[in-house]
Amino acid sequence: MNNKYDAAIVLAEATQRPVEGDNFVVLPSIGSTMDVIDEAISARKPNNYMAIALEQTKGRGSTDVVTGSPRKWSSGKGNAMFSQIVVLRPGEYGQEIELVAALANRETISGFLRGLGIKAESKFPNDVLVRGKKIAGHYVPPAYNEPSGGKVNLGIGTNIRLTPPDQIATGTCLHDHGAWNVGIGMYLRTFSIQFNHQLQLYRAMGFNYVLKRLGYQNDGEKSIHAQIIESGKQITGAYGGFVAKGDHVYMRLREPGRPEHEIHLRNMRILTKGPQANYD
Repeated sequence: MNNKYDAAIVLAEATQRPVEGDNFVVLPSIGSTMDVIDEAISARKPNNYMAIALEQTKGRGSTDVVTGSPRKWSSGKGNAMFSQIVVLRPGEYGQEIELVAALANRETISGFLRGLGIKAESKFPNDVLVRGKKIAGHYVPPAYNEPSGGKVNLGIGTNIRLTPPDQIATGTCLHDHGAWNVGIGMYLRTFSIQFNHQLQLYRAMGFNYVLKRLGYQNDGEKSIHAQIIESGKQITGAYGGFVAKGDHVYMRLREPGRPEHEIHLRNMRILTKGPQANYD
């Protein structure tokens, strides 16, 4: 066995029962790991406690623009579907942690593919692509987007061994690109190290560092097109870019019939994803 996750994963597969590990639980099949972490937060589980699903049938995602409800998707066995507790420091926001995770996962996936001459890319706001197809997504529910210094529920899905049938046209997985040696345990260990590394850099250098690494920082030339929720109201057709002012990040918006204005990151929720951002 390569790491602490491997033995628990094998045992959960063999017994088809939940297996508790060192600050994590492996579940053979579950609707959503985020439901498990919601309960874990209420039960005062420690920082970084993780729920890992070998199969997930009702995963949660970002808000659907048409229905206004969180997107749901299923995942076949062999992929990394997990959620974890992240303890916020005062002044930190859940949506910022979501993008820290997106950066960490892009670097994790790129590391697995680097020897094959392939690079993962970021897509606004919280996806990772490989050769133009989605391989990973990240989500923190809007309810956790408050600077409380409390705990947030971070959900992540990464395709490792297979592309789910409903994602064939737009998705991909690590094994599609020749990274056949990567399993769930190896991926989780590598991602955890990378996430903690990027979290430390975010805390030392500010959220502006994360935006810059992801390629989302407005340079005066690019625009980011998005639909967002501002103070509970959906704005359609707004466009602009992230701007940093000290330790605070705003989105500068321009929309029909309204002067250009800025809103703080904590007061918005991005609904649709704009142009792909490449990072070398």
